Amino acid sequence: FPLRCALCGAALLDDEPFWCGVCDAAMPRYFGDAAARFDGRVDWAASRVLLRHRGSPEVAALLNGFKYKGREGLALEIGRSMGRELSAFSIPGDVGVRPVLVPVPLHADKMKLRGYNQAERIAAGWSEVTGWPVLDVLVREATGAALAASDREERMGSQALQYRAAENGAEPEAHPLLMLSPPPSLVVLVDDVATSGATLEAVWAAVREVWDGPIAFGCAASP
Repeated sequence: FPLRCALCGAALLDDEPFWCGVCDAAMPRYFGDAAARFDGRVDWAASRVLLRHRGSPEVAALLNGFKYKGREGLALEIGRSMGRELSAFSIPGDVGVRPVLVPVPLHADKMKLRGYNQAERIAAGWSEVTGWPVLDVLVREATGAALAASDREERMGSQALQYRAAENGAEPEAHPLLMLSPPPSLVVLVDDVATSGATLEAVWAAVREVWDGPIAFGCAASP
């Protein structure tokens, strides 16, 4: 039996691992400054987003597949697409930017339930194409109800958005982010979707506890 597109069910060609070319062409790419939603609250060095999900049933099916239906491979493949399609990062004055990909963490309870962190799988696919290392070193302190329907203020005030960068008992200067050799020149936070920006803002604050260099973010999709 032929393999089927995870988004529309059509038969896949040999060079279509998860979704068909028709669905890929139908998924709108994101154009614009995704960092603008932060209104200057966060000093992002750069931002990269692959897809615009508002009004796209194909993007909605893709996100739903790896977030709620256990389709881990979809997250890995969208990360590969990010590596192929998104432009490289650049920093003024830095000729050879050395990014490190840092996925937004899941709480341990949700990780146990889902079996994987979709942000880490996206980062792994991105790394496959670019060669940039992935450093899974953040911890989500608390879990709570889904925040998808909440606005930014509600999300930022939620106890569910508590992250830390240092391991329990570890000094910030001993954090693995600072022990890489060669050292990175850019930390790229990786998540599946940037909506209000509250999660990325909370994670940015956690990374700032141990890292004073440039921070960027990259997401699979945004409205």
